[in-house]
Amino acid sequence: MLGRKLEELQRSPNSRTIATLTMGRLLLEACCVGANEAVNIFDSATHVIVYRMTDQIIPRKDILQSLGGQSEHDMAVYGQFILPGNAKVKVVYIEWLSDSLQANRVLAEEAYLALP
Repeated sequence: MLGRKLEELQRSPNSRTIATLTMGRLLLEACCVGANEAVNIFDSATHVIVYRMTDQIIPRKDILQSLGGQSEHDMAVYGQFILPGNAKVKVVYIEWLSDSLQANRVLAEEAYLALP
C-alpha cells in the first residue's frame, strides 16, 4: 500500500511541477557561476542531472529510458569510447549539483552517480 501511494505521489502534477521548478532554479544558479546548459547529450555535455525525491532509488533501466533513444543511451554508457580524450558523460543525481553549488566548488561525482 505504501509503495502504491509513493508511485501515485511521484506521478502527480504537483511532483512534476516541484521537480521542474527545482531543476530550473539549480540550472539558473549553475549558469550564474559558469556552467553551460547543453541542448542535448551530444552538445558537449559533461553531466546529465537526474532528479529524484530524497533517498529515492531509481532503477538503472528507468534512468537509461529517460535519456531518450539508443544513441543517447550509448553516449551515457559508452561515451568514453566515443568522445575525444576518453571523456565520459557523467549521469549524476540532483544532489551533486545542489551540493556543489552549496560548497561553491565542483564536488567529486562518485558518491552521486546514477549510472556508476
